[in-house]
Amino acid sequence: MRSQLRGRFYFCVLLMFLIATSLLTSAQVTVFATGLNNPRGIKFGPDGFLYVAEGGLGGSRSTVGQCDQVIEPVGPYTGDFTARISKISPSGTRLTVAEHLPSSQTSPALGSLISGVADVAFVGNTLYALLAGAGCSHGLAGTTNGVIKVNSDRTYLNRRSQRLPKGSSRQEPGA
Repeated sequence: MRSQLRGRFYFCVLLMFLIATSLLTSAQVTVFATGLNNPRGIKFGPDGFLYVAEGGLGGSRSTVGQCDQVIEPVGPYTGDFTARISKISPSGTRLTVAEHLPSSQTSPALGSLISGVADVAFVGNTLYALLAGAGCSHGLAGTTNGVIKVNSDRTYLNRRSQRLPKGSSRQEPGA
């Protein structure tokens, strides 16, 4: 009885493997958009465009000696204002919605892992973003992690209702 069950089990595993392999080899994958810097969360907006939270490229700004640091080997972090939010048109064209957002990276010993804009969400027609690469301990004095509101004129507000710089209107073609 056990040998029959074992045989059926192995047969089922083999069958699942063959089905999965067949499905994977028959899928057609194409690049929809390019030019994204460490993309994170994505959401379709009410306008039908795809919005992408981008962690950015990190940077070389350091706050060592200015505040408490993340200990080695993870820290010290460095950063700059290279994170952004993009929207992708149905044709694959990328447009910057908000830029110059905080982006940080771990020490090279840990692989320079990037944090920045982590996710985006809509409440009605209003775009919000979650910042996760800010703070003095992440190389960016005077910044904080939190939720920002992106206005229709592409300025954005942090939790203290401070108006921050406008994003770029630069367009970059998709794939």
